[in-house]
Amino acid sequence: MYGIDLSVQIENLMPALGLGFLLGVVYDAVRFLRLLLSEGKIFLFISDMLFVVFCAFSSFLLFLGVNNGNIRLYLILAEITGAVVYFSTAGIIVMALYRKTAYVIKKAFNVIFLPVIFLKKKFSVIIKKLYGKIYEILKKMKNKFKKPLKDANEMLYNNDD
Repeated sequence: MYGIDLSVQIENLMPALGLGFLLGVVYDAVRFLRLLLSEGKIFLFISDMLFVVFCAFSSFLLFLGVNNGNIRLYLILAEITGAVVYFSTAGIIVMALYRKTAYVIKKAFNVIFLPVIFLKKKFSVIIKKLYGKIYEILKKMKNKFKKPLKDANEMLYNNDD
């Protein structure tokens, strides 16, 4: 008989559903990091790529452990179903909490570091002026100490005389 018995398929289905649910939880954690550190498209791309690699590796380990490395469509569909169940139930509540938490953390960060940012802006103007003066002084010193290896009047390029 070709294939897997129905009882083995149902037995293999539960870990796949659990992994899909767990991958949904991990994706929500990645989304929380994006809410906190929204740095743009590069951060989004890198975080998504790392998540895809994590999903592929964890699915590979699931197929290896549960089904001796055989990839079956019902296991992939069970993973997707587990993720959909998470996102349509607990994921809604968790993301609402994550959004509120990220908002509070960003506000607290701004309140705590606002004086530091203000001082940084003031000191950066002073440092730029100082840097400009130091650069001019070093440029003058470089021109002052510039000395050719030979005197131009004593150089002999050919010996025709």
